[in-house]
Amino acid sequence: MLLEERAKIRHLIPKASTASQRLSALRASLDLRALLTGLAVVVTSAGTQGLTTKAGTIQDGAGNHIVFKGIGWFGFNTGLTYPGDLSRGTDSVTRDFRTIVWRIKQLGFNAVRLPFTFAHFADVPVATNGSCDAAPQVAIDNGVRPDDMDANLTTLPASGKATPQEAPPSLPGGACNVGMPSMSTRDRYIWVVKYLVDQGLYVVLDFHSFRNDDNIVYSVQDFVAAWAGLVTDVLAAAPEAQGRLLFDVVNEPDGFELKWEPTGEHAALGDIYIGVMDLLYPLCTTCLFMVEGTGATNIMANWGDGFVTDASIINSAGVSDATPFLSAVIRKVYHGLRSVEAGAGAAVLLWPLRGCRYAVVLAPHIYCAGVSLSTTSTSGQALYSKLDTTFGYLTANNGFCTNDGCHVFPALVGEFGSTLQGITETDCMQGILAYMNGEDGSTHARIDSFFYWSWQPDSVGTGGLTQDNFRAINFTKISMLAGGTWLSTPGLGLRPWYLAGYVEIAPLAGISPPPPPILAATTPVSAPASVPASYLQSGGIGQGYAPYGQGSSTTQSAAYTASSATLSKQGVIAVAVIVPLATLLIVGAALHIAAKRGLLCHRPAFAGAPPEGACACGVAGKPTAAGVQVRVDATG
Repeated sequence: MLLEERAKIRHLIPKASTASQRLSALRASLDLRALLTGLAVVVTSAGTQGLTTKAGTIQDGAGNHIVFKGIGWFGFNTGLTYPGDLSRGTDSVTRDFRTIVWRIKQLGFNAVRLPFTFAHFADVPVATNGSCDAAPQVAIDNGVRPDDMDANLTTLPASGKATPQEAPPSLPGGACNVGMPSMSTRDRYIWVVKYLVDQGLYVVLDFHSFRNDDNIVYSVQDFVAAWAGLVTDVLAAAPEAQGRLLFDVVNEPDGFELKWEPTGEHAALGDIYIGVMDLLYPLCTTCLFMVEGTGATNIMANWGDGFVTDASIINSAGVSDATPFLSAVIRKVYHGLRSVEAGAGAAVLLWPLRGCRYAVVLAPHIYCAGVSLSTTSTSGQALYSKLDTTFGYLTANNGFCTNDGCHVFPALVGEFGSTLQGITETDCMQGILAYMNGEDGSTHARIDSFFYWSWQPDSVGTGGLTQDNFRAINFTKISMLAGGTWLSTPGLGLRPWYLAGYVEIAPLAGISPPPPPILAATTPVSAPASVPASYLQSGGIGQGYAPYGQGSSTTQSAAYTASSATLSKQGVIAVAVIVPLATLLIVGAALHIAAKRGLLCHRPAFAGAPPEGACACGVAGKPTAAGVQVRVDATG
């Protein structure tokens, strides 16, 4: 989206007094009034930047395979008002945010999952930028170095380097956390996201709460508006974050007692996901959505890995059915064109898709007994069968099939971790690594992207990559992720600086340091007592999908298409041939106006197929007395 569009959103939202008005303001700012006929078929150029998925893998726009070696770094979601606990220790190794980021990069991680809650954005920021001791160079180096480089914690070849080759950051004026804002916790979060991106890392914005903490998720309108406001402000502060962000929409939905179907006053989880993704995708078409499963606690899948669609298991075990959500998401602009519905009197011509951006990634969490408290299905074939049933089947063979065709989803492990204490934990972790590496004998896809939980040690049931003093690194866990150990020969491909294959993650070129925050907080917002009944009764998943109870599916679909059409920098081009001739003339005039305003990439596609690398993103409808009736069921 253009910077001026994002600025328009930021100015509109604070002036709206209700959740419905805020949502309307967001949508209004995305409306392309140049498309006077309501034209619904567009093409977005895939481009070469950013993130997408193809054939069950994560790629950049040029088709290069992208692998996330990530770490979870909580704090913003727990009231600390910064990542980790920057009050620990006495020097910069544990107290300075920038030094910790340097340590994370030296250990081979290229991504950070950054939990937050909208409620904790209202917390008064804890001061962090006081004086602290600058750790000597040797102490900093030793902080990312195994105690004995000759101890052979792993059989993998060494890099041949005695110390890290990239210098740690300095401490201007002998102070830690210089530049980290204290105006508001929300501004600080945005600053941290920008810093991590500018350091060359991928960043996951992770809404991470539960029903007794920040329950804004129960108010769908407020939740969608809060997400859109945050992403808008992040991209306004850090335009370079386009293509380097992932959005983990709801962490572990079972913690909110959300199901795939509506329950009582709670909306269906799929409604929440679709509502957020519909609004965020136009803001960042080069970002990815991480979706977690739910509703399968009866088969010991209670940490975001519940994507069950097997009717026999659903009926026998009483688990929630993910079919409605999966059926809906494959028809969205962020998951490729899959079916076309055109009214009588309309002729629609579509070409084979090339280079479409797919943006939805399954992000299950997998835990051992120390966290899941499960006494079954924690290792060996029982574990493999459970993971195949809950999400693995979606990643291979035909994946998920409907009348529109079959769809294979990419997956990453959004959380996993263990204390590695005791045979039960180590057997389980060996099983998780074997499953991710495809060594279990089943047909699911290999899962090479992950976000280990967590950096700091005070996570119940898992501990962290740092020891209890927040300083020393648990190199047994690092070696487990690298490989060449008794726990796992292949590991998961992590390469710290001291192993061969380490790749330096350089800061982005030409990026200035994060400026002092100037953004006005647009969230959090108060949640109503319940989700409006009109929302729960507005058609539901797979029935035109008209969330928020604001009109018909046709009206809503047109609004979403108009939102997608703002992506002029991605390239927008019509690919529908609509009769009669009068309608063609009107459409042609609208295209001319849109082209004059820079909204179309180069030419209307009435005379031939879209250019290589383009992908269709919608369908068109039929002429009516009121103009062109638009329906967008299939999007790409």
